[in-house]
Amino acid sequence: EAAWSDGMREVAEFAVGLHRDLFDVPLSVVLHDGSGASATYSKGSGLCEIDLFYKVLGKAWFDLASNRRRIVELLIHEFGHHYSGDHLSESYHGGLCRIGAALYCNGEGGN
Repeated sequence: EAAWSDGMREVAEFAVGLHRDLFDVPLSVVLHDGSGASATYSKGSGLCEIDLFYKVLGKAWFDLASNRRRIVELLIHEFGHHYSGDHLSESYHGGLCRIGAALYCNGEGGN
């Protein structure tokens, strides 16, 4: 974490807060220099983890001011794995719907 840019730190804090609001479960953020996926998510007992592959995402991705929508899109996708690891399952689809509704209603001040 000492080598993280301010943008990386800001995105990590944003992800942790969003995850807490959605699931009331702690999230660990790990930044990897690997390739392949943009990110991965794992649900553990008491702690979940998101791994962000910064070489795939690129330095400019870690800018909440100019890239918030794409950041939120990726977080919704990964947080959907809180419900299922299978992109094609009803549980994953339903989880995405619950996340979207929670984000929209919280943003609008609704329940």
